Amino acid sequence: MIELLRTKLFIPRPRKNLVTRPRLVDCLNEGLDKKLTLIAAPAGFGKTTLLSDWIPQSPRCVTWLSLDNGDNDPVKFWAYFIASLQSLWPQLGAHALTLLQSSTAPAITSILTVLINETTAFEEMFAVVLDDYHVIEAKSIHETLTFLIDHLPDNMHLVIASRVDPPLQLSRLRVHDQLTEIRANDLRFTAEEADAFLVQVMNLELSANQVQALGIRTEGWIAGLQIAGLSMQGRDDLSEFVQTFSGSHRHILGYLADEVLNRQPQKVLDFLLYTSILDQLCGTLCDAVPEGMDSQAVLEGLEHSNMFILPMDEEGKWFRYHHLFAEVLRARLKKTQPERLPELHRRASQWLETSGRAAEAIDHAISGKDFPRAAHLIAGIVQSYNNRGAGGTLIHWIDQLPEELVFENADLFSYKGWLLYLAGRVNDAKDYADKARAYITVDTPSVARGRLAYLDSQFAIAKGDMSAVQAFALESIEMIGESDVFFRILALMTIASVQTMVGNTKDAIHHLREAVRIGEHSGQPFPTLTAHAKLANQLNIQGSLQEARAVCQHAMSLYLDSSGQPSPISSIAFVEAAKLAYEEDDMEALRQYIGVATRLEEVLSIPGLSFEINYIQSLFEGAKGNLGSALALARMGRANAEQMGLRGYIAVFTALEADLLLRLNDVTALNKWIDSASSTFAGCDQLLNMYGSIVYARFLIQERNLSAAAELISRMEEAARHSNYIRPLLTLLSLKAILYKWQGDSEKAHRSLEEALYLAILQKYRRVFIDEGEPMRMLLLDYHSVVKQRTASMDNSETIQALAYLDRLLAAFPARREPGAPVNGVLPESLSDRERDILRLIATGRSNQEIADILVIAVSTVKTHINNLYGKLGTNRRTEAIAIARDLGLLSE
Repeated sequence: MIELLRTKLFIPRPRKNLVTRPRLVDCLNEGLDKKLTLIAAPAGFGKTTLLSDWIPQSPRCVTWLSLDNGDNDPVKFWAYFIASLQSLWPQLGAHALTLLQSSTAPAITSILTVLINETTAFEEMFAVVLDDYHVIEAKSIHETLTFLIDHLPDNMHLVIASRVDPPLQLSRLRVHDQLTEIRANDLRFTAEEADAFLVQVMNLELSANQVQALGIRTEGWIAGLQIAGLSMQGRDDLSEFVQTFSGSHRHILGYLADEVLNRQPQKVLDFLLYTSILDQLCGTLCDAVPEGMDSQAVLEGLEHSNMFILPMDEEGKWFRYHHLFAEVLRARLKKTQPERLPELHRRASQWLETSGRAAEAIDHAISGKDFPRAAHLIAGIVQSYNNRGAGGTLIHWIDQLPEELVFENADLFSYKGWLLYLAGRVNDAKDYADKARAYITVDTPSVARGRLAYLDSQFAIAKGDMSAVQAFALESIEMIGESDVFFRILALMTIASVQTMVGNTKDAIHHLREAVRIGEHSGQPFPTLTAHAKLANQLNIQGSLQEARAVCQHAMSLYLDSSGQPSPISSIAFVEAAKLAYEEDDMEALRQYIGVATRLEEVLSIPGLSFEINYIQSLFEGAKGNLGSALALARMGRANAEQMGLRGYIAVFTALEADLLLRLNDVTALNKWIDSASSTFAGCDQLLNMYGSIVYARFLIQERNLSAAAELISRMEEAARHSNYIRPLLTLLSLKAILYKWQGDSEKAHRSLEEALYLAILQKYRRVFIDEGEPMRMLLLDYHSVVKQRTASMDNSETIQALAYLDRLLAAFPARREPGAPVNGVLPESLSDRERDILRLIATGRSNQEIADILVIAVSTVKTHINNLYGKLGTNRRTEAIAIARDLGLLSE
């Protein structure tokens, strides 16, 4: 669970005797019909004060979020954002927040998609204020906030207050009149506002000329006027002060330090200096830092005297200093009493830890150079933060600790390498792992050594050293034991993958069953469901289709939401179930499973899962006879895999693409594939190479190069039998039967087919035969007559079962549809010119907003055209629409 400070969500109360600014309030209200209002100006220009004055006058409900440097963690930022929305209605964004706080949280953009949908269903119009956005430096937050702005619901408006322009594609918003801007020149006090402030708020007796002079010298800078007003209180020589007061910010800050602060009682000055280390102030926290004061009374007195302090709640319990004022105080404290800093931070850290605010406690421990305390606090939360995906925050903290202190803490030193690896700092992770080994002793906890061994297994994968991968993963499993479920399951799946690659399916199954067992007891969805999916896949490879389907059925029911529906993470199980339904030629089940998986995956956006869905969709289209659509999906999958550098998926989609080219009889494209196949499959494991070789064997048979095909099939068959790859063996036996048939040896053809059928019947494999097309159909018809004759001579259950199975197989062979024929009655001339334009832009990967920009139309118009397209093409997904369009010749290559 992410720690949230409710005070960051409180809307600042308007100051007493506030100078009202109706011109700016009107500007803010008028901007509500646009997407974004940006208030950008340097410190001290009254951005927050203006917003606190505007909110009670706003026609919309307004939520608030005060940002600080600790909010650069994307998970933390969006948790606060959603929490601010829930001040409107507690259930608003609840599903998105649950996903965000999950240990298997999906991509932020996917979570924002859920949030946008939830917000759209909310009936109220509202605005969200992000104050002090300039503290946000994380590129990922800028990118995801841009995504939200691009898809902002009509009932939401964003207001950003910042010292600098945020990198949020402001120019595009300006072009489309979706941006209201209030800048420094707009915020400067006019002569009338300066008079109201100095005379009415600061209670100074100044002439109009004196007010004008101060306004000119400060250039309307509100903080400068406030400093001047504070400096003049209690003076008799106001005229002389006005004449000598300089308007430069540097000089004004000097006044703040030398005049305003020096005029405070020593106790108040000490209070200001000592509490300046705190981002937020309350009486009890301040009591713990500068001891011996009635801190609550001091805070209220500072607020009453306009001493640059802002209330953060309605009860007057929590406050914060104006940022500029806090900077001056901290600089003075560091200059005059640097020896006090460690103790002040230590006290703050202790109070915050006791109050359950571990993250802030860590920040103060680090700021106070109390690194042992920081290390202790970080170690206490490292596992929970890792499980919820807050690796960026962890590595930020750990990087600030002395390295020798990290190595003294088993949890920290064993996690740091993993966190560096996750952050993409692979070389840093390798360097760190090398150093870490020197600190491993017999006293180092075995679980820590096991985590490092798992990290070494990942380095070995990158090198392609499978024996080392296996050794490190086994070492990791042994050392971790039952102590760290997350890493144990990862290590078990790693070793199972290696064993599958080398053909040791028995041990792979054993380790996957163990991963499933541990996962189900752990309650961690992502590794648990991944283990189930890998186990089902492995069972299918060794020919146990029905057990594989049972594993998937169980996995699909493991994680349900409060309404009894599958949780998003369950898509891992549903997509595997769809693949197995394909094996049985159960197209209705496949359609249902892939529908659920697709819907849930849109929330998760796990790249590997997206590839799996892409793959089964291509198979599904091919099974329906939509070969063009299937080919387009296969090519899309390959292109995406190449972009991400995923060698395994490149090989899978390349083999699938070639298989479809064979069915389309595209010899030219096939020859190009053959020329590049050796490089595509180089370095791939035995199973992937086998899939590629099977396609090549089909090509050789089609080209009537039967001797070469026979040699290749024989070599693969031996490997498949040795490794217990029963599912590939079924295909090889089918190909061998077709090969024998072409050679005119019906007896051998029937023997090979009979063995394949014997292995397939009990497990209900069907697509393995149907996918071989017309040659297999003719062979099955021939063999059907043989079995029928046997049934007549010896009426036993085995031959009757075989005959019934053959009848169903033959009935399942589809009628052929020529490429380019209408799909769902759609012909090329059915689409309008605008729909064709949008279809082409969709095929290039453009978003709805980008299409609207290019065609100079509204996003809502784009959505209408897309919905019309989907209706005509008989789909509701972009990938399928593109594939069908290519099949119909609607997209030029």
